[in-house]
Amino acid sequence: MKLAIHISLDYRDACIKEVLTLLESYGIKYKIIGLFNKVILLDISGYEGRPEEEVLEYIFKRSSCVKRALKIYTVSNSYNLEELYSGDLKEYVSRFKHVAIHVHLYNPRIVHREEINSVIDDIYKLYVKDLRLKVDLEKPDVIIGVYNVEDIILVGIELYDELRKGFEHRRAKYRPVFSPFSLHPKLARLMINLSGVREGSILIDPFCGVASIPMEASLLSIEAICIEYFFKWCVGGLKNVEWIDETLNYIDVINADSLKDVLRVYEYSNEVYIVTDPPYGRITSTGYRDIASIYRNFIEKYVSYAKRSVFMSPEDIDDYIYKYDLRVNFKSVIPVHRNLKRILYVVERD
Repeated sequence: MKLAIHISLDYRDACIKEVLTLLESYGIKYKIIGLFNKVILLDISGYEGRPEEEVLEYIFKRSSCVKRALKIYTVSNSYNLEELYSGDLKEYVSRFKHVAIHVHLYNPRIVHREEINSVIDDIYKLYVKDLRLKVDLEKPDVIIGVYNVEDIILVGIELYDELRKGFEHRRAKYRPVFSPFSLHPKLARLMINLSGVREGSILIDPFCGVASIPMEASLLSIEAICIEYFFKWCVGGLKNVEWIDETLNYIDVINADSLKDVLRVYEYSNEVYIVTDPPYGRITSTGYRDIASIYRNFIEKYVSYAKRSVFMSPEDIDDYIYKYDLRVNFKSVIPVHRNLKRILYVVERD
């Protein structure tokens, strides 16, 4: 199966890595066949049990960055009707009663509304008209997608189309307990996904604050063990998670100094993933510790034992990481606040 995946550009490199990590995590093999500004083209295969489109739809919903996804049936370098036709696509569409046609332009050659309408008319004639299907733009049973990606025209079935994922509604200012150092929900979700953690494994956030990361984990039904030094933030974190999940089934909070021997991570290393945003002293309190000692202790007690760790750092700390025979899987500079950039690390054991 070939896919075209439209990603957001907020953290482009990290978003591409997120999509690939999620595919790997759910046992889907892939080959990158094209990489454009907003669109990734993939050839994928290999699944774990569930129907392929069901797994992919879940991955797209879970992703922080995927906006749309197209299962490609035809590829063309022109709007030649013969090249845009696929008997398999028409047979698939014939199973439904209500259809919509979406045209999306990614640095395209066509820009005028008249040209777009002409494309829609042509696709309608190819795949809809003689099947006597009803066009329903509100609640279609199936969506035929036309993606114009630079000089390439892709036609297929849209598997996913969701531009808004509710992140704005979960921002710090809307939560029951506000904290100025809270991660944006989209960045928290991105970090969780970069870890590759799945349902049934354990996520540990040793510096959880008011639970930006555990909130997103709870929405994904991923169990999070949270450690926070300040009692008021422990209470605040629980209130914030309860705001989106009244059951509190997926969170445990420990009020303690995470850099002391609170958890024996080494006993569960094969199932433990670390996702956290350690304090860095500019907005968040370091508890009178210097930043270097915080990161050294954090890497020693958590990162060195976890299957994979995702965290932020105010500076390059590769030397600390390599000291423990760990591998930097990915790193990228991420804008966090208006005048603040930090390094996002994905680290795993060799």
